[in-house]
Amino acid sequence: IRSGLDPVLDMADPETWDRLVSVIRREQYPPRGLLDDPRFLPGPENPGRTPLLLWQQLVNYFQYFDWQWAAGIMRGVPAGLTGRLAVTLLFLALGAGGLAALRRRDRSTFALLVGLWLVTGFGLVVYMNFKPGFSLFWEQYRTIDEHEVRERDYFFTVSFQTWGLFAALGLVEWARRLAGRWRRGGMGVLLLAALPLVLNFRAASRRHGPDATLARDWAYNLLQSVPPYGVLFTYGDNDTYPLWYAQEVEGVRPDVRMVNLSLANTDWHLRFVRDRPPGPYDPERAPPIYPRDPSRPEGPLFDLDDTTIARLGVVRVDEDVALQAAGATIPIRGGTVLRPADQAVVFVLAKWLGKRPVAFGLGSAGSTFLDLQRALVLRGLVTEVFPGRPDTVRGFTPGIQGYLVDVERTEYLVNRVYRWGPLFRVDTLRLEASAQNVVSTLAIPFLELGQAYAVGGDQAKALEYFRKAQHLSPSPAVAAVIRQIETLGLDRVVEPRRNPPPRP
Repeated sequence: IRSGLDPVLDMADPETWDRLVSVIRREQYPPRGLLDDPRFLPGPENPGRTPLLLWQQLVNYFQYFDWQWAAGIMRGVPAGLTGRLAVTLLFLALGAGGLAALRRRDRSTFALLVGLWLVTGFGLVVYMNFKPGFSLFWEQYRTIDEHEVRERDYFFTVSFQTWGLFAALGLVEWARRLAGRWRRGGMGVLLLAALPLVLNFRAASRRHGPDATLARDWAYNLLQSVPPYGVLFTYGDNDTYPLWYAQEVEGVRPDVRMVNLSLANTDWHLRFVRDRPPGPYDPERAPPIYPRDPSRPEGPLFDLDDTTIARLGVVRVDEDVALQAAGATIPIRGGTVLRPADQAVVFVLAKWLGKRPVAFGLGSAGSTFLDLQRALVLRGLVTEVFPGRPDTVRGFTPGIQGYLVDVERTEYLVNRVYRWGPLFRVDTLRLEASAQNVVSTLAIPFLELGQAYAVGGDQAKALEYFRKAQHLSPSPAVAAVIRQIETLGLDRVVEPRRNPPPRP
């Protein structure tokens, strides 16, 4: 019903029965059988799910179970692993007591809730068949491809909520028994129910910590990296969902059109980005380095009808070919397999390169099989496809990641446009894994600027940017470079280049 009203974000567009069933069956994701080893593709060569792997998945569930009760309560309490274990065992005991009391008083409700807990807990462990957890078993599974890309505790929310109900029933039963012998003792036990609220309040609030505004600042910075009416290719959830929020809720740069390369392998997302015109460009809410009155592009993002989009599939390029667009040459090697998302990039470049900016969020260019590296210029948090030959442009310097770097644009953005929230207000950043991944990406422009000024012979600027990169994303290699420059001097560490990067 909601999809039939065509909301702005109509994920999977399930306004027909077929599309609704497709969403429920998760057809856009690779299939994963209950007996498959989730680290491998399904098929005859899949080695199968072993008892060891099932045991590790159960260990992962209990890790998440522990987090629900102990991680927040024990935050800031120097009790270590023993204290955390004690808190988790307390909630286990309370839940077991609540289950026993419920079984005595209402067996039908007991059966219903136990069934709910088992299905949404152990049942989902078996059904979802996740890879080894993001933070566990690295000594056995050494690559990120063998792990889930993030912690999957949110899949078991209902299971944890159900156990919380059991623990509450156990607490009430304990208080009832104590109240019969000692009224004050029973009241004291009931007050324990407020303990998680009090101890978790600061941890649960989004207003505290160095990453308090990270998602919003990240979205703002990434959108402001794109010139007016640009097309921005993103890839993961972190690259996309905060940007949708920034555009639709806060009105930040609605003129930028986003295409998510992981979703662009689906027909519904390609229809969505094709049909949606860019929003208005407001120069007062954009960096002043961009034109104040740019021309608004007319027409769809690419010229494909619904039938053609629905028929897009995986295409194998038999011979070497080169895409020519606005003076840029993008080679496609023979044997390359192009998914619908890669073909969407080709359609956009062929129609719009040279007419409107086309950029990739940092890291997103590597998610397409097109060989774009020679045509890309790093500008802040995006790599922009340059119409022509960027290696002939003064002020573009070779970067650490293999892209040319527009030093002037990048320096202006990081110093005068980007928002950093509390990230630089603390001496040391302590962030959870997904936030640290975002902050590590935010460090890349500083790292590239430090490299550019080091090669250009400006020691003060090089140290300034290397230190900022090191603060955001600590690295032994960067720390060693900083120490060498501080002790030996820049001229002893880096061979200077004749033409230093221009100052804005």
